[in-house]
Amino acid sequence: DPEVVRRAEETLRRKVRAQGRVVTQEIDGRDALTKILRFMDPAKEQAILEVLDPNTAADIRNQLYTIDMVLRIPDKELQTVLRDYADREIALMLKACEDPVRERVLGSVSERRREFIRLEMDGLGEVRRSDAETAVSDFLGYLQLLEQKGELTIIRESEEYV
Repeated sequence: DPEVVRRAEETLRRKVRAQGRVVTQEIDGRDALTKILRFMDPAKEQAILEVLDPNTAADIRNQLYTIDMVLRIPDKELQTVLRDYADREIALMLKACEDPVRERVLGSVSERRREFIRLEMDGLGEVRRSDAETAVSDFLGYLQLLEQKGELTIIRESEEYV
């Protein structure tokens, strides 16, 4: 009977449509690439960033190089980097940092220098956020330059050291 065939056909079509629904999810490509690059060797990371659009590469670098990187730099290397900075520059930078980063930086300098930096921070009083963030940005740029030259190790999230 043609009516039975038509009903069977409709039922099959509904079942196919129900099973064939495509579930999509939007993914931020820059964020995904940033997460992948955090696990990669710095040389390969640089090679990938060089072939990207300059604006996209700059955005991804800004996401890759955050002040939290300070927590992943070996002690001796961080101490060496901080020697290149004046107490006032460190104090200004620390104004924009959270406690774990602030403690890590202050713990990487001598006790006497730590007191000088704290005095500078107190002496600076309130500063514009933009000035403190500029100091952080300059510091991160310096870390990035040192890493690209091979003079600084930033422990990647996938690396384990013993």
